[in-house]
Amino acid sequence: MTKKLGILGLGNRTTQFYIQQLNQKINEKYGGYSTCPFILLNVNFNEINPYLPNDYKVLESVLENYLNKLITKEVNTILIPNITLHETFDRIKSKIEGNVEFIHPVQSTIQQLKLNGKSEAMIVGSGYTMNSPVMESAFSASGIKLFKPEKEEQLFMDNFRKLMYDGKETQKDIELFHDIIRKYSEKNAIVIACTELSIPLYMEDNVYDMARIQIKEAFDLLND
Repeated sequence: MTKKLGILGLGNRTTQFYIQQLNQKINEKYGGYSTCPFILLNVNFNEINPYLPNDYKVLESVLENYLNKLITKEVNTILIPNITLHETFDRIKSKIEGNVEFIHPVQSTIQQLKLNGKSEAMIVGSGYTMNSPVMESAFSASGIKLFKPEKEEQLFMDNFRKLMYDGKETQKDIELFHDIIRKYSEKNAIVIACTELSIPLYMEDNVYDMARIQIKEAFDLLND
């Protein structure tokens, strides 16, 4: 492995999900007791989460500070385990020091959709993300039209991802989540654009999970 991976530790469950997925992929490839080598900078997520999605006055300064700290650890590839925070990252990336590759979940997902000939997709995530003009613009610029679940389903998804963050989801919640994904994925590409929703997800055909796409790209870079 020639690359040195850095992970910005954010919400506990989602950060652990990224780590678990990376360890699993490395172990499947190398066997034995193999796990993924990386540098983790675990931040106080309370400095970030209350200001999401778009209180940029606070978020830009905090994120820039933490990313530059992580870069001092001599990493050359960085994962940010939070989809929404990449909007802030896009605003400050020119200020980040050093020659470092950031694995961007939105751009990587767009590439996968285009590779598979998809010209439209349903987006599932937080209430903000499902209605984000920034997200819509990013996909539209690549010729991909985004559409949303029905209003009631949007409300469910936004509430469900909060339950997932707090660890208060029920089996009934999880089953309803999967029912909605299965219903739409039969005929449409589905983009999962919230890391909390990636945790309970059973991958189906036509489902593009931003977190898993991001993790797979990190794994591929580590093993290039």
